Amino acid sequence: MILPTKNVSPARALITIASEIVLVAPPDLVTSGQLWERVVARRNQSGVESPLSFDWFVLALDVLFVLGLVSADGDLIRVEGTYAALAN
Repeated sequence: MILPTKNVSPARALITIASEIVLVAPPDLVTSGQLWERVVARRNQSGVESPLSFDWFVLALDVLFVLGLVSADGDLIRVEGTYAALAN
C-alpha cells in the first residue's frame, strides 16, 4: 500500500502520491483542497490514468505527516520539503 507491490501499481502507491504532493506544494501554507486540486491537475497533465480518490490522497498526507514532512497550522497545511523550496 505504501510501496508498489504486485497488487498496488506504482501510480497508486502512497509513496508516489506523497511525492506528487511534495512536488506541487507551494512553499507557504495551503488548504487540503488546494493541494488536492494541484495533485489532480498534475496527474491529468502527466497522463496518469490511475484514478485518485480523495481518501487515498489523505492517506498519502498521513504518510508525509508521520515522516515529519507535513505540519498543520489550523486548517492550513505546510509541506516542509517542497520542490519550490529545494529549487531556490
